Formats: sequence, structure tokens, C-alpha cells
Amino acid sequence: MESENLMPKKPTQQEIDALIEQAKSHELGIEFLINGALGSVAMTFGVHAFAVDAARDQLATPAVMAEPKNAVQV
Repeated sequence: MESENLMPKKPTQQEIDALIEQAKSHELGIEFLINGALGSVAMTFGVHAFAVDAARDQLATPAVMAEPKNAVQV
């Protein structure tokens, strides 16, 4: 029997962004995406658990803070 790769492909950035946007407009909200049980979140949004993990990783990454160029330093 030929072995097949049964693992799903890595989620694309577009899939991750779509999941985050879907969570923002869902009644359970972004908090559910971040803190809900992995299987429950995946089932609720109709995505693979890998997409949930990737979205959580992206949301956990701090945003880059830009300092204004003409900032006064004391």
C-alpha cells in the first residue's frame, strides 16, 4: 500500500487572516479564537486545527511599535 501524506498543508496567510476576521464578527468573538478549546474553535469556524494554531500564533505576536522620528528625548 502506497503511503500518502495525510497531513493537511500549512495554512496560508489568507486563510489565517480570514479566520481572524471571521472571529471578530462572530458572536463568540476573538477571545473564543484565542482561548477556546482547539477542536471547538476549529469546528465552530469550519477550519483545521492548524489554522487555529496559526491564527493564535499571529495574534500572540506583538505589533511593531514605531517611534515618531521627531520624538523629544529627555
